[in-house]
Amino acid sequence: MGELKKIIILFDCPCEENDKKWLYDELQKIYGTSGTDVIPLYTKNALAVLKNSGKRVSYLIQGLKLSAEAIQKSRGGGSLVCWGVTTGFITNFLSRILGNSREILAMNWLTPINPPFLAIWLRRMMVNNRRCRIIVNSVESKDKWLKVLRVKDRGNIYFIPDTYDSQIEFQRPYRRENVYCFTGGENNRDWKFLMKIAEQMPEMEFICAAYEADFRQQVNHVPENVRVYYSLPVQEYYALMKGASVILLPLRDNRVSGLINITHAAQYGQVCISTRTKATELYYREDLRRFLPERDLEKWVESLSYLIQCSNDEYVSVASGFQDYIRRQFNPEEIARELSEVIGG
Repeated sequence: MGELKKIIILFDCPCEENDKKWLYDELQKIYGTSGTDVIPLYTKNALAVLKNSGKRVSYLIQGLKLSAEAIQKSRGGGSLVCWGVTTGFITNFLSRILGNSREILAMNWLTPINPPFLAIWLRRMMVNNRRCRIIVNSVESKDKWLKVLRVKDRGNIYFIPDTYDSQIEFQRPYRRENVYCFTGGENNRDWKFLMKIAEQMPEMEFICAAYEADFRQQVNHVPENVRVYYSLPVQEYYALMKGASVILLPLRDNRVSGLINITHAAQYGQVCISTRTKATELYYREDLRRFLPERDLEKWVESLSYLIQCSNDEYVSVASGFQDYIRRQFNPEEIARELSEVIGG
């Protein structure tokens, strides 16, 4: 590929809402001293919020503007690192039709589940582009995508796990005075199952941060001990998460999802109970996988009850083990080094 002149990172959110700053920080450390400019670009609004609130036109326009700006700024050579799937699609498409194919690193390809024809066509175009490298965050996702797209393995799909956020300091684990559980996110959350947990534990308060359409599609009745917030700004989302006694991550299926909530919980000194999948298992030390129950209501209630009722020393012991494992195994410096090898490949 030769010496890089620029690395342009396309973030699909405003700068002040960006919780992926570790990517810029770590790539800047690697490339900043070698004469390579590392340039972050942002959208006016978070594309995920626009998409989930039905503002499709604005969603596409902002994605197009971001990709066009990145292509323009990369004249003379460089690599484009696309955090969001949509910006990856658009950047690859524009680059190809303009005849000025760029080196593209497309991140955050999650496990496929019934993708529409257009998404399949756009992803197939990316896999077949030898100048496009794709990052998946679970081992099985690569094989599933090759099968869904019906393409041969060209050696340009790489597994690199998610990391914790270098912008967040690790806090000493402690039990919160606020006795509530927090569940949040947009992708693959099992809100219906969470309502069942809440019904089994009426003495607990449950706070949910969801996208309205997704939540209402799953839930007809909200128990009295559940509060629901829709489309919260990032800062408010994490403030609610940070104040919770326990983080809950019930998932509908085995798709890779919720990993950021797991790593954030560890950094905040909390414990996260998650549905057991091949992806979530990676983030739990073997002796802590009792907090990875299957989709079994009794086991979920048992795990949560233990964390609420155990002594402070027992809670701190569990949270410390959870935190130490995340800190050692999912270091942003190491993840960025792996990404740099893919970029330079």
